[in-house]
Amino acid sequence: MTTISDFPSTTDLERLERTLAQRPPDNEEVTETLILIGTALREHAHELTQAGGPLTRQEKIARPSLARRAEHLPKTILSLAEQSDDLCEQLSRRADWDTMREKIEEFLSALHRHRNEEADVKLESIVTDIGAAD
Repeated sequence: MTTISDFPSTTDLERLERTLAQRPPDNEEVTETLILIGTALREHAHELTQAGGPLTRQEKIARPSLARRAEHLPKTILSLAEQSDDLCEQLSRRADWDTMREKIEEFLSALHRHRNEEADVKLESIVTDIGAAD
């Protein structure tokens, strides 16, 4: 497994969740946190791409199905970063908060699903016997 930073941080995600829970949410803080998350996602995608993904060359050869799963991670991360940008743009237009809350909660759910998928890929690469093929 290639060592890659884990971005965005859990702290950033919790900050966004806490801010959304406020009534009414602080528009500036939500926007600021979404910008931080988007930036962290881009940095993470860049690191993954530069490293050739979360798997080593040997892991990719030994586990082609795992390599295929890992191959899609940077694209998903960049898609999430774009979603963050879109949400910021919508917030700048002072969109309806109930609608925005739902969209941001959906974004957070997608982000958590992605983090779980990435963690699963990393974990599977660690616990799998490298000599075993698919």
